[in-house]
Amino acid sequence: MNCLGTFDLVTLNIVVRMIEELSLTGMELESKMLVTMPYPARPLRRRASLDQAADTAFQKPLRANVIAMMPEPAGNGFAGKWNDRAGREERTTVSFTISGIGHRRRVLSLAALALAAWPLLAWAAAEALVERRDLAHAAVLVVLSGSAVYKERTRWAAQLFHEGRAPRIVLTRDMQPGGWSKERQRTMLFYEREIEELERAGVPPERIEVLPQPVENTYEEAVALRDYAAGRAVRSLLVVTSPYHSRRASWTLGRVLRDSQIEVGVAAPPPGGQSPSSLTWWLRPQGWRAVALEYPKLIYYRVSYR
Repeated sequence: MNCLGTFDLVTLNIVVRMIEELSLTGMELESKMLVTMPYPARPLRRRASLDQAADTAFQKPLRANVIAMMPEPAGNGFAGKWNDRAGREERTTVSFTISGIGHRRRVLSLAALALAAWPLLAWAAAEALVERRDLAHAAVLVVLSGSAVYKERTRWAAQLFHEGRAPRIVLTRDMQPGGWSKERQRTMLFYEREIEELERAGVPPERIEVLPQPVENTYEEAVALRDYAAGRAVRSLLVVTSPYHSRRASWTLGRVLRDSQIEVGVAAPPPGGQSPSSLTWWLRPQGWRAVALEYPKLIYYRVSYR
């Protein structure tokens, strides 16, 4: 009888302790199970041993060390089930951490590669806009209007004139204001500024001609040149423009004059004057206007004036 009573007391004591262990919150139980599972896994014994094991484990420098020491799921008891659950969660955490680090490294590598390749890509984008179709000799040199870069265009046209490439220079009538003139005491238009620049470069005034109709864009300039050439029986034109405008100008002139017998050449000064260098254009706001914004314009022309 005494033996049976002792056995009942021991059994009751074990049951009470199991209930105490099961009364722990889910989070507290999981965190303690991560660091207290021995190898092979054994059932937990008492609360004090859990606290002591947790304090010892958290002194380790890396949580991954504790995870690496954990056994695989053991048996079908509730200790093995707890171990299995904790192991799966921790192995998933480590996997996500390693995957996240790898993703960040790939992103940083791609960013570094793009940064290193950008100067080459920028140079290629600028050079792709430059098109030269030179003519050894033409009936007329034509300077397309360009308010921001009129000096480089007129100076290049004057140089070609002095080389004997054409006997006269024609300007399109850009009606944009070109600023106040102290000498004339009025606001000058940009085509008037171009005349002054040509005369300063040594071109005789009688060799300079301005088209009569006003123009606002490259397409209207091409139409005006077509009418001018048809009325004067001009058979060849050497058109001077800026380097990054040359491809769009060449395409537009080719579309407008495709049914005529007029030979058209396109000449442009090298970048680096008023037009920024093809190597460093992206370092200046003017470069973005001259190069980056030229691509939407080129696409618009190809869509609108097919």
